[in-house]
Amino acid sequence: MPLPRQVRHHKFNPMALPYVPYASTSAIQPRLVSGGNVAIEANGDLVRRPGFTTHTADNFTSAFTIERFAHWQSWAGVHYVFTNVISSSLSRIYKQQVGTDTTFQLIFTSSTAEPFDFTIANNNVFMANGTDMERYDGTNVRSWGIVGPSIAPTMTDSGAGNVPASIQHTWVYAFGNSTTEHISDVSLVSDAQTTATQNWTLSGSGTTDDQVDRVHLYRTQDGGSIHFEWSDSPKAYTANGSDFQHTDSNTDAQLKATQSPIPTINEEPRAGFQPTLFAGRIWFFKNDSLYYTGFEEVNNGRFEESAPLDNEYRFGQQITGLAATGGFLLVFTRSGIFRISGDSLSTFRRDTLSSTGGVHNRATVASAGDIIGWLDTGNIVRVTNGVEIKEISQPIRSDIETINHSNAHMTFWDDGRRHWLVLMDGGGNKLFIYDFDLELWYPPWSITTPTAVGRGETANGTHRLFLGRTNGSTNVPLRMNTATFQDESTNYSANIITNLLDFTDPDNPRQVGQLESIIVERNSIVPSNVTFLFDEDPKTGTFTAAASAKDTPNRTAGTTLVEQWYDGNRSDSGRRCSIQITWAAANSEFILHAMSVGYLTKD
Repeated sequence: MPLPRQVRHHKFNPMALPYVPYASTSAIQPRLVSGGNVAIEANGDLVRRPGFTTHTADNFTSAFTIERFAHWQSWAGVHYVFTNVISSSLSRIYKQQVGTDTTFQLIFTSSTAEPFDFTIANNNVFMANGTDMERYDGTNVRSWGIVGPSIAPTMTDSGAGNVPASIQHTWVYAFGNSTTEHISDVSLVSDAQTTATQNWTLSGSGTTDDQVDRVHLYRTQDGGSIHFEWSDSPKAYTANGSDFQHTDSNTDAQLKATQSPIPTINEEPRAGFQPTLFAGRIWFFKNDSLYYTGFEEVNNGRFEESAPLDNEYRFGQQITGLAATGGFLLVFTRSGIFRISGDSLSTFRRDTLSSTGGVHNRATVASAGDIIGWLDTGNIVRVTNGVEIKEISQPIRSDIETINHSNAHMTFWDDGRRHWLVLMDGGGNKLFIYDFDLELWYPPWSITTPTAVGRGETANGTHRLFLGRTNGSTNVPLRMNTATFQDESTNYSANIITNLLDFTDPDNPRQVGQLESIIVERNSIVPSNVTFLFDEDPKTGTFTAAASAKDTPNRTAGTTLVEQWYDGNRSDSGRRCSIQITWAAANSEFILHAMSVGYLTKD
């Protein structure tokens, strides 16, 4: 008498299945080959993804597009969120002081439509878009750096006085700000004066830079070459463009020990993109040039606002992005990646990290601590610590092979519970999430017309993932909300599709299998559909509904831990079977703890 056939099971516990649409349909490792709008918790539970709710009530309208988000916590502990929106001709920066501003406040408008990028240094936010170089101190937006005087001072003999001039004296001057104490580059040197024991009136050319509120005046000692500050310098100045005059009656002994800035060291930054803090300096680029601010070479003034003319690397090819790790600054072009190491002028070293795999769009380069991620020109997502490069996009290559780089963005995000790399495909209306803890991709999240992603804190320890989104006539700043499951009050459905699961002995191709049951362990949210498919590509085939759910036959179902069985249709059989589970659109968090697929094999 033959023994009864035994039901075998494919068990998924936990549900941390990788999303691998790129895999062959004959691959046997358990995985998800399709689906969307799900996430996987660190414990392995599969859940509905979090929703995105409005961060503020702002609507920038369809005339503007949100292109960037940034965050700054001032030394006073105040949190700021920044957003940059662009139109066809303008680029605007808005700030929200968390706890004070209920909506975003406009702080700067550029006459070009190029997006701004942001970095933080010395308790200021520095912003650049290739045309405008600005900084924000929590109150005012000012030009990044101060433009120095364009001409040398002229000196007029004011009669008998204290300036010795047994040999000769020369003078220079510079503009300054009394709050930041930054000083511009110095003027050209005046003509030498040799008339002894006189006072000399210095005439200088004015400035319209509204951050300038004083002028610094310097003179050499008799016969010297170093310019020292006058005893009564700096002098107050109103930046209205007016020329000025001040009389020098200092003896050499009365001059301060403070020296003038070294010529060309305190230059204002040249226009550039993507300011990035590395090795105590801010780096930025334009065309094939990489610029960086001063540090040890700055003898007077603020280092982060001084961009010495000699602080430049030329690469011979257009730079398209920057990012920093703990030990390296990576310089991206379209055809490769260069690397800057070192921490001073004498130790900076340039070499090549990769001769392939550059970037098209600087918004697709992101960094977090010691890791950098980017979408390379071959539509591949890579990460590096500055030494080794690893591709992480192999499982989803088929999903991103046609991604439009011009409207793609990337950011890292973590909140103590999750550690993600987020790739936005604006043209495909999707977010792709790579989970570093589980080392897998989720099925893509469907988002209507996303325009930007970013990260930041709105309070100490409260981390936010921000999203820009165009929705008809509205363009609003959103943030991910793990407590709700709606996008701007709109519910969304979710589903998963497994790969084809073997129902037979791999060594016996004559066998077929029958679906006995699909057993799910879930919370109180019931799936809207549980279906199956035999021997067809799960991404294109038509699924068949399983029988209605019934409670487990051998125990009492719980309230928040429910086990239910869906019987298969024994008239259907095949060698392999795919399972699809769908959840209806609802503002509720389903949880799928585990799944077991039972099958019978027959010859």
